[in-house]
Amino acid sequence: IWIVEGEIDFITASQANIPCIGIRSGSIDGLAMLPWSNKQKVIIATDNDEAGDRYASDIKLLINPAQPYRINLNAEN
Repeated sequence: IWIVEGEIDFITASQANIPCIGIRSGSIDGLAMLPWSNKQKVIIATDNDEAGDRYASDIKLLINPAQPYRINLNAEN
């Protein structure tokens, strides 16, 4: 499952048939209520800015014991 920041990223991932959760300001705490498993791989795709870095750090704590992986969607190769 992917966790993305913002409505546009959520819509884009959903249209690509990627199972995802969209977060925005104030909604991140709800992640702690989900039944995370240590066998789950969670892709964290937050913005590549200071706020996105904070979200990614917080998400890692809230989805414990799932296995978090942060990706950089805006990287130029």
